[in-house]
Amino acid sequence: MITYAMDYDRTYTMDPEGHDAMIALLKSRGHRVYIVTQRSGNGHDSVCLENRKELAEATANANCRVIFTEGAAKEWHMLRKEGIKVDIWIDDDLRSVSRGK
Repeated sequence: MITYAMDYDRTYTMDPEGHDAMIALLKSRGHRVYIVTQRSGNGHDSVCLENRKELAEATANANCRVIFTEGAAKEWHMLRKEGIKVDIWIDDDLRSVSRGK
């Protein structure tokens, strides 16, 4: 099993239908796929609530978990906060994988 993490802004959003199909294919082959964003979404303020709502609606067909890193480096957050080691990153800016905002 391979674990994939796909960025949301300027990656997933560039072709949602195509990425939904790709995610479905990967999952059908037994792989895990997450959408990972540096946006804030874990709090209860209006920005976090709006981000959660927007991404839930936009990624509903992807049928995978969306993870908000709150501006932290994605790789650090996935390992330290989620306990998930990502094998393959799909991101328009790979610097965000190793660096925070």
